[in-house]
Amino acid sequence: MDKMEKKSFIQKDEKIFYLFFVVLLFLQVLLIFFSNSDNHLIGGDGAYYFAYLRSIMFDHDINLNNEIALYNSILPVNHPDNVGMLNLPQIYAFPIGTSILWAPFFIFAHLLALILVLFGINVPLNGYSVLHEASVYFAGMFYGFIGILLIYRFSKHFFSENISLISTIILIFSSSAIYYILIEPSMSHAPSMFAVSLFLYLLYFYPSRGGILGLSAGLMLLVRWQDAIFLCALLYKTIFDYTPKKDFTKLKNFIITIVTAFITFIPQLLLWKNVYGKFILIPQGNNFINWFTPKIPDILFSTQHGLISWTPVILICLIGLILFYQKEKKIFLSLVTIFLLNLYVNACVAGDLGGGASFGMRRFVDCSIVFVIGLCAFIEFINQKITLKTTTIILSLLIIWNGLFIVQYRLGFVDPEKPLSWQEMTVDKFFMLFKVMDKIKEIYNRKIR
Repeated sequence: MDKMEKKSFIQKDEKIFYLFFVVLLFLQVLLIFFSNSDNHLIGGDGAYYFAYLRSIMFDHDINLNNEIALYNSILPVNHPDNVGMLNLPQIYAFPIGTSILWAPFFIFAHLLALILVLFGINVPLNGYSVLHEASVYFAGMFYGFIGILLIYRFSKHFFSENISLISTIILIFSSSAIYYILIEPSMSHAPSMFAVSLFLYLLYFYPSRGGILGLSAGLMLLVRWQDAIFLCALLYKTIFDYTPKKDFTKLKNFIITIVTAFITFIPQLLLWKNVYGKFILIPQGNNFINWFTPKIPDILFSTQHGLISWTPVILICLIGLILFYQKEKKIFLSLVTIFLLNLYVNACVAGDLGGGASFGMRRFVDCSIVFVIGLCAFIEFINQKITLKTTTIILSLLIIWNGLFIVQYRLGFVDPEKPLSWQEMTVDKFFMLFKVMDKIKEIYNRKIR
């Protein structure tokens, strides 16, 4: 696994992913035209990530007061998103890594806007034009796509190309991941999935490059500081591989990785120190997490965005993860620990267990690489009894289920912030189909008024 493989960037077996990317790009353009109902494309947490980006690019500081005020001024009068947007210093609770990853796309959009203005086309140059906000939509989708490729390449080291391909596609399209890659890419979850997948891929297949691995680890923490959980894989691998009498190189790489990751994370530490007066803290507040009362059943099975109840494919993935033990015991330990730590931390969130108006349990999108490995192991095991084609057809029903859920959620057939009834979770998805066109017309008429 430590040997570098010389391969072209675009590998033949990955062409289907590039085709998917083109399709998603087309859908993204369509969604941008139909999503601007409140004078913004970005919203929710994305407004805060975008505020960092615009403030650094335009004002050369991180004072977000004027950014949030400008965001609110563009909203329609009495729009509900005005409420609470000025809750300082909570607006600084969001990490800056997503904004950093967005920056090249935002700069390109601004240069394009300047060119269009030169040709007499009226494009606002305040950083909040449709062009500027669309740039981060495409950035989110781009990083999500690269994350998918990395997940596929990671799984391909343990399973066949066919099983890895099928598992990656089914997991992404039958979970919350596709929603935050295509529908809400201005959130941090697609960049987080990318950063985590990059770190794990480099850790297991290019471990000798401690500096690059450290940069990827630091980036992972900058995007979502909660992803420090994934560093346990680095610790496990160092312990398992270390042979003190023969080789100190791996210990040296470990130290280089940790030091480089810390240096990369310094901008976030300085921001926290400037805003909160502390280098290390939980920026959402001390009451955000209650470490002694984890609500694990709610996280897994609640009808308010439960991980398994909303995305049943995850149950199959977890069963498969147990099966993975026979194939790679050491990596199995890392992946299981990553999932269990994520489960525990998220179950301890006191004030916002369901993630607000989240589509599913979005805080587990960063674990997509773990879930794909589990799904691969499950399909490989089942393939001993039924054909791969039959397994694929059966599991593809989960994609249809997730697609119906997205329509149900996005068009407002259910309340996104409240627990759903079991009828809404099940049969209403199908009865909804008779009302979809009426709902679309209702939303369109509301938009053009």
